[in-house]
Amino acid sequence: MGKDAMKRNLHMLQGLIMSEPLMLALSRKTGKKQTAHSIIHKCAMEAFENNIPFNEHVMRNKEILKYLTEKEIRELLTPENHLGLIQKCIDDTAGP
Repeated sequence: MGKDAMKRNLHMLQGLIMSEPLMLALSRKTGKKQTAHSIIHKCAMEAFENNIPFNEHVMRNKEILKYLTEKEIRELLTPENHLGLIQKCIDDTAGP
């Protein structure tokens, strides 16, 4: 799978794939995992049902913005920030 195909796949769900890092960060900020889960789940469902990109919908959510800055949210919703050692794994598997 090429780089462009992987990027396309990451963005296919309009950012919804990045809901977990956002939920975990919100959980740390609120100190309440279930509250964070409920907020993010509601936001994700609204974005999906209204065909709105998740990141845009999150940036308008006052409940989330009480705990996270726009900069923190952007970083959490950027898939490339969560790839970790994936490139090394790909290189080791695919070879030179």
